[in-house]
Amino acid sequence: MTNNAAGGRTWTLYNEQMDMTIEIEEYPRPLIQYIEYPPEQVLLSIYDHFLGTGKTELNEKEGYFISTWTDSENKKTKLKYIVDNICHTVKVIYPENKDQEYATIRDKVINSFEIVTQ
Repeated sequence: MTNNAAGGRTWTLYNEQMDMTIEIEEYPRPLIQYIEYPPEQVLLSIYDHFLGTGKTELNEKEGYFISTWTDSENKKTKLKYIVDNICHTVKVIYPENKDQEYATIRDKVINSFEIVTQ
């Protein structure tokens, strides 16, 4: 775990054999540029940004969106972005050529992540 630039925490898990990274981040709510907006509006603003990156699905009722894209290094990324009182992201990053092989693992990680309040 490390502290990130936004004042939150980042947890990074890396499997060298698979060349797969799972990164979980939390940020103070909301991110500084959206401080005056309610969480739902923050989610929609950032969702709009991710629409241009690839396939993006919004679940406004549950308060999250999922986006999938490939970068210039042929790394496939799937991100789940959740806004409640803290912004959370879960990213799974792996080689694009392993998409079919790793899709089950990726989707299990992304779909099982939820915010549990105490």
